[in-house]
Amino acid sequence: APEAEFEVVEKDQSIENEELNRMEAYVQEALSERPELKQIQEALEAQQFQVKAAQSDLYPSFFVSMVGSAAGAPGRDRFENPYIPDEFNHAWASLVAGVRWEFGFGIKKARIEEAMAEYEKLLHTREAAEMNIPIQVAKAYQDILEWKEAASAYHEAAVASRKWVFSAFANFDMGIGTADNMLWAIEKYGHNQGEYLEALFNYHTSLAELEYATGVKVSVKEGGQ
Repeated sequence: APEAEFEVVEKDQSIENEELNRMEAYVQEALSERPELKQIQEALEAQQFQVKAAQSDLYPSFFVSMVGSAAGAPGRDRFENPYIPDEFNHAWASLVAGVRWEFGFGIKKARIEEAMAEYEKLLHTREAAEMNIPIQVAKAYQDILEWKEAASAYHEAAVASRKWVFSAFANFDMGIGTADNMLWAIEKYGHNQGEYLEALFNYHTSLAELEYATGVKVSVKEGGQ
């Protein structure tokens, strides 16, 4: 809301006295650290199991089980008769083997094709990401360089025009300068300072975009600007 109070995290938004790493390093970081690519890779691995599961339905399922029963009743005679089971005194075990095979091959084939189509879709998504992410990194990287150069140039121009303002005021006070020259100097200083602040804003915005494109905090090295 307009009446909400806030504080700027970093009040001194100046150009860092540091240089970027090589663009290839940021591209590699993006391809290895972007959460979207990690999610796609995990989805591909999961979908591979889905394809294998659908393919396995084409084949029969074999099973073996063991059943048994044991009972004992003290004080009761054992009843030995192969045709009449003794539910109170007995012990037996046996193996049961079987096979299950569903013959809906048309439906199963359609399920396999559906799983494969989803897998191919994820593959194309990953390929598109691997092509677009380096472009995104390169754009942010070049924007940083351009806005850093622009901010540096406008900062120097603002400093020079500021000196012009002081000189114009001094000449006007001594009666050897004109008001037009003083106002012209003030206008130029305001223009250069405004352009510097805008370039500075775009510089930091481009840094944030590079961090988003790489998926990690942008690492820089000490430079000599």
